[in-house]
Amino acid sequence: VTNSGTVSGALEGMLYGIPAMAISLDTVGTSRYAVAGEVAVNIAKQILRDGLPPHTILNVNVPACEKSQLAGVQITTLSQRRYHNPVIEKVDPRGNRYFWIAGERISWSRRSPSDHEAISQNLVSITPVHLDLTD
Repeated sequence: VTNSGTVSGALEGMLYGIPAMAISLDTVGTSRYAVAGEVAVNIAKQILRDGLPPHTILNVNVPACEKSQLAGVQITTLSQRRYHNPVIEKVDPRGNRYFWIAGERISWSRRSPSDHEAISQNLVSITPVHLDLTD
């Protein structure tokens, strides 16, 4: 999550006292934005109703499947991804250089129950994340 702009945006909101979540849709296969949108609305309603623990955001990952194929929701841990050639330099239409974090995924660490593991089983993954990255 350290290279995720989505998670960073949610963390910024949390710093301002705004209950926040980062929601991402797995893009393997056909993207199902309506499914992810419905999941986001349901979780947002619950956050607004119940709140979140202090200094916590939710990192939500939705599998790329039909709503009828969703197997449920799982509270998860963060898996760690490693990439081969993770930073790609590109040039935008105005000639400005920018860098895209992408590369080829070469491995996942698998701690159960991990976000990656949940997504692979068509489960919505919800990982509570805290800003304090110290151990």
